Amino acid sequence: MGFLDNFISDFEPISLQEMDTVALMKRIDTKFIFNRNILEKIFPLFLDQYKLLYVNGVVKSKYTSLYFDTDDFKFFLNHHNGRLDRSKVRFREYVDSEVCFLEVKRKNPKGKTIKKRIKVEKSSKTLNHAQKEFVHNRLKRDYELQYCHKNFFHRITMVNKFAKERITIDFDLEFQNDKETIRNQTKNIVIAELKQEKLNRTSFFYKLMKENGIRPSGMSKYCIGTSLLNEDLKANRFKKNFRILEKNNN
Repeated sequence: MGFLDNFISDFEPISLQEMDTVALMKRIDTKFIFNRNILEKIFPLFLDQYKLLYVNGVVKSKYTSLYFDTDDFKFFLNHHNGRLDRSKVRFREYVDSEVCFLEVKRKNPKGKTIKKRIKVEKSSKTLNHAQKEFVHNRLKRDYELQYCHKNFFHRITMVNKFAKERITIDFDLEFQNDKETIRNQTKNIVIAELKQEKLNRTSFFYKLMKENGIRPSGMSKYCIGTSLLNEDLKANRFKKNFRILEKNNN
């Protein structure tokens, strides 16, 4: 029996088509990092509040992200240095549904995440002309972007039955570049992300995190992977996050 399989069949399902009502391409994201044992403990508590997304009959969907950055890691350092207006460029592959997008995610000075994307045939370590144009039009600036790294994970998506809110729960995290693959440092880690139109701390999920002593953590999977795979990069701002990772990976 796999991770969480004892509980999944009890949840009301929701399809990709039904998800359109909670697309939330402009939203507030709140992340939480904790151990998968905690997820097993609290997962049944979501039953009355949330539906589970099924994709081609699968709940624990496989995802792959391929990230780009400049040769001096400008996007990563903007995040590290606390710049409010920052960006990410990536291919996001939904493995089970065989769909791939090129995405540009921007966080504006008000803390809103704005995502724009175009469908592509497959991911690649290089951007073609049309893809470069899309990125340029979103960022309003030409960057010489290069492949940074890939990550792999499984995701469960929950949709609130009573509010415009989604939660993604990522686990089995793995990071890879051309030199190495890292999985042991994150094998027991769960990264949950609460996605809302505006921050609502009265959300059932938010309150449940607080009750279990889990505080919001702003570190992204991109920053985790970039730091782990490039140990010479400045990462002082993320020391607290790495302590959280180390504590919850045991």
